[in-house]
Amino acid sequence: MKKIFLSLLIAIACSVSASAQDNGKEGGGYDASAFYGDTSSGDVTYKRTKLGFSVGGGASVFETKNDLEMRSPGYTVGGAFIITTGLGRSQTPRWTAEFGVGIYVSGTGAEYYNNSGSSYYSRMEEVTTTYLDIANLSARIRLNFNPRSRKAIWYMYLGAQISPCAFGPGMEKEGYSGGTKVYSYESSNYNFGGHLNFGFGVAGRHVGFQFGFQHSRWTTSPVFNTIGGNLFFVW
Repeated sequence: MKKIFLSLLIAIACSVSASAQDNGKEGGGYDASAFYGDTSSGDVTYKRTKLGFSVGGGASVFETKNDLEMRSPGYTVGGAFIITTGLGRSQTPRWTAEFGVGIYVSGTGAEYYNNSGSSYYSRMEEVTTTYLDIANLSARIRLNFNPRSRKAIWYMYLGAQISPCAFGPGMEKEGYSGGTKVYSYESSNYNFGGHLNFGFGVAGRHVGFQFGFQHSRWTTSPVFNTIGGNLFFVW
């Protein structure tokens, strides 16, 4: 009786061990995707959550249509710490979430027309403005096209960002009043911004790239429409 009992224990232990080894690989031996899995000593170790850093920027079109009418080139550059995690229970999820917090700088310089004046020379001014976004909070959802890939995952993303703490050095103006050239300065100080973005990306095991479009609005009325990309590193 004891021999039978010991034989059963040994059989159960062997079965549990074999099951654990198979569960460490997709489909009992299938290598996980390049982004969601790491390999260690030939075995697959899944990392559904990864930390990383992204850096990038893009070219913008700067617009405002309040008491001003302006449309000019601009820029946005910066970086962020990010965290990505798979959604759902699958080891190679179709959907992925990305969250980040970063620092960005957006700026422009161009001529605009002030609607409050009646004369062309009293309305034309030159403006330079910069926003320092020191606490940009972002969230994105990724739809992975090939989640079981062993090399790289291609995906589409849709996201939103909030800028609750953005500052600027102010707005410098240069224009004409009654035929005389004048200079003025308006402080921009604190601003609040909101951003919507979408695009496409590719993610490898530790490096990835995103490219897309972003629409941004600020409390001081200007709008940034940006086309650009960012390079990110994860571990």
